[in-house]
Amino acid sequence: MTLMHRVRRAIYCCILIAPTIAAGEPPTADQMSIMVRGQSYNMLPYNYLRERGVRVPEISHEDNAAFRYFDAVNAHVRAEPDIADWVDRAAKGEWPEDAENEAALLAHLDANANAISLTREATQMDDYFLPLFGNVGDPLYSFLLPSLSDQRHIAKLLAADAQRQIRAGEFELGMDRLLTAQRMGNHLGHGSTMIEGLVGVAVSAMASDQLTKMAATYDIPTDVLLNTTTEMDDIAANLPSFEDMLRAEEALTDDIVEDVLINPTVDPNVLGVPAPPSLFKPENGTGWHKLLKELRRVYLPDRAIKRHAKKYYEKVRKGTRPKKDGTPGTILQEDLLLADVPSWDMLTMATLPSFSRAHEIVLMSKSNFERTRVRLAVRAYEQDRGQLPPNLQALTPTYLSSLPADPMTGYDFEYQPTTTDDGVPVGLTKVTRDNADELKRKRRTPAILTPRASKWRRFVMSFADRYELDDRQRASAEGILRDVESRAAAFERTQGAKIQQLIDEDDQAGIKAEMKPLDKLFDELDRRLQKLPTRKQRAAVKQQAAKERD
Repeated sequence: MTLMHRVRRAIYCCILIAPTIAAGEPPTADQMSIMVRGQSYNMLPYNYLRERGVRVPEISHEDNAAFRYFDAVNAHVRAEPDIADWVDRAAKGEWPEDAENEAALLAHLDANANAISLTREATQMDDYFLPLFGNVGDPLYSFLLPSLSDQRHIAKLLAADAQRQIRAGEFELGMDRLLTAQRMGNHLGHGSTMIEGLVGVAVSAMASDQLTKMAATYDIPTDVLLNTTTEMDDIAANLPSFEDMLRAEEALTDDIVEDVLINPTVDPNVLGVPAPPSLFKPENGTGWHKLLKELRRVYLPDRAIKRHAKKYYEKVRKGTRPKKDGTPGTILQEDLLLADVPSWDMLTMATLPSFSRAHEIVLMSKSNFERTRVRLAVRAYEQDRGQLPPNLQALTPTYLSSLPADPMTGYDFEYQPTTTDDGVPVGLTKVTRDNADELKRKRRTPAILTPRASKWRRFVMSFADRYELDDRQRASAEGILRDVESRAAAFERTQGAKIQQLIDEDDQAGIKAEMKPLDKLFDELDRRLQKLPTRKQRAAVKQQAAKERD
C-alpha cells in the first residue's frame, strides 16, 4: 500500500466514524488488591494477561506459592544500613568477629524467623506464578513487581542464617536454608518476565556459592552432603531455561509494539522513535482518536514492524536452542540479528532487547549449580575415603545418581584428582567472567578435538531413558552407537591434523566444511535410533511433550 493510499484510508475511516462510535473497552474483570508492605496494589486479572500474550498457569491463589511469598515479604523486617551490610557480608561467607555486630546480626535474623519460615513453606509448593500489578487498560510494560526487592533480601537472610546454623553445628538445618534459597530461585526463574527470571538466577547463583563454601569450610557430615545432592537432583530437573525468559520477553515486546501502534495517545518518542507531534490527545473511542490511529499506521506500518520483531525473536531462539548432541546454543552477534530490520523501523530497534548477556548468565548459573552438586559429592567421597575420587565416574551411584554434563559446553567436566591453589578440584572451578570466554570457546571447538564420544554416548542414554527402551532396544542402541562411533573415530584419525590447522588459522568456514562428515554421522545415529521405539513409546513421549508445553 502506497503512502497516499494509507492517508486516504485514514481520512475515509475518519469520515465514517467521526461521530462517537465507542471503541472496544478494556477488560472489566474485577481487579483483586494485594497488600505488599502496607501498600495496596491492583492485580491484573489472569484472563486479561492471557489475552496480552502472558503465559498464566491454571492455579488457584491457595495453591500459588507467590501468595505465600507475599506473606513472607510482609513479615520481612528490614535492617538498618549497618546491619544490612552485615547481612550482605554473611550471605557471602563472612561473619562478624566482634560481639556487638554479631549480636546485632543474630537479633536481626531472629526478627526475621517468621519471614524465613514462610519462605520455606512457599518453596515447598509446586505451583508458582507471580502476579503482575497495574491497572487494566494501561500498557503492559508499565506493570509493577513490588515484592522482588524484598525477596532478594530474604534470599540473603537465608544464606546468612545458613552460616549461623552451620557454625552452631546445625548442619542439616543450615544446608536446608541454602536449598530453600535454591528452590526460591527456581520459582522466580520460571516467572512471567525476564527481570523476574534473572533475579531468580541471581538467587540460585548465591545459594550455589554458599553451598560450596560451607562444604569446603566446615566438616559437614557425609550423610548431610548426600541428602543435599539428592535434593539438588530434584531441583536440577526443573532449572529455569533461557527459552522461558525469551518467551516472556517476546510477549512484552509484542505488547509494547501493539500499544504504540494502536494507541495514538502513546508518544513513540519516549522509546526513541521519531514521530510527528500530537497537537492534542483525544478521548478513546472518538472519531479523532480513530483518525490518529490510522495516521500513525502511515509512518509506523504495523504489519511490517511486527514481522521484523518476530523474525528477530526467531533468530535468537534458533541461535540459543541447544543442539541434539547437547551442545548449548550461542547467540549470533546482535548487529547481525538486526540486519534484516530496515533503518526506518526505529520502533523495532528501540524495543528489541539484547539477549547475549542474559543467555550466558543463565548458562553460567546452570553450570555453577552442577559444579556445586559434583563438588559436594567429591567432598563426601573424600571424607569417606580420605582421598579425591580418581574420576567422576567413581561418584556414581553412591554419591551421585548420574553425572551431569557441563551446561556451558555440553561436554563432561574436565575433572582431575588434584586441587587448585584455592583447594578446588581441578575442572570444577566456579564459572566467572574471567573464565567464561574460555568455556565458550570450548563450546565452539569441533567435536574432533573434544571428548565427543562421551557426548554421543550421553545422547544415546538420554534417548533410551526418554523413550523408556527395554533391554533389547537398549542393546540395539548400543550396537548402533558402536558402529557409528567406529567410523567417527576413523575420520578423526585421518582429519584431525588438518582441522587443527584450520583452527589455528581461525578459518571458521573451512572448519565447518571439514566437519560435515562428522555431522552427517551424528544425523545417521539419530535417524537409526528413531526407528527403535514402538508406537506406544512414541505416543507416550509425544503426550508428555504436549503436557510440558501446556
